Order: sequence, then structure tokens, then C-alpha cells
Amino acid sequence: MSYLIRNAILDDASRLGELLDAFIQETFQKQWGGNIQQLQQDGFGREFEIIVAESSQEIIAFLAWTSSYDLHHCIKGGEFWAGLFYQAAPPRVTASEPRRIKFFDLMACASIMITIILK
Repeated sequence: MSYLIRNAILDDASRLGELLDAFIQETFQKQWGGNIQQLQQDGFGREFEIIVAESSQEIIAFLAWTSSYDLHHCIKGGEFWAGLFYQAAPPRVTASEPRRIKFFDLMACASIMITIILK
């Protein structure tokens, strides 16, 4: 499976909202407390950064973070919040055409995304 890793753009906000809602549902069993307008206002380099992974021209994963600096060691870093979320089977994929994602594919995608951030 191949991935396109790129910075998120404003046009991605709706899909990111879907993924954020799925992430919050899966992790905390409740609805996402944010909204698309606030995401567009605060994200995309203003208050935090987001990169996305695409497969077959569909956003399947995102990683959100804020920059930080470790003064004790004088190195740049980042604080991940919302973390990496990967939706293996979006709702529009039917049971007759399941998307099978191997754990290795997920880890490869995560590794690429984190490497990009740390550079």
C-alpha cells in the first residue's frame, strides 16, 4: 500500500472532522467537542499543525501536534495531541468490499509521518 504524506489544507477540514469524531468516539465513547469552523480557525499552522496520509486519494490518517523546545537539551520537539489516528475502514466502504490493512502498513505510515515532523 502506498501513501501520500502531506500538510493538511483547509479543504481537508471536513474529512478531518469526520476522523476526529471517529477518534473521540473510539477512544472516549462520546462525540467530538469541536467543530469544523474552530478547526479551520485554530489549525493549519495557527495554533497547531496537522499532516495527513492519503491512500487512493482519500485521507486515512492524521497526526496533529504543537511545536515545543527542550531547553534542558537545546533541541526542538513537538507535543502530540490528538496523536495519530488511522481509520482502516471508512463508513462508506461496504461489507462486500472490505479494506484490509496490515499492522505493518499502519506502522510504516506512522513512522513516515513522525519522521517528517521531526525534521
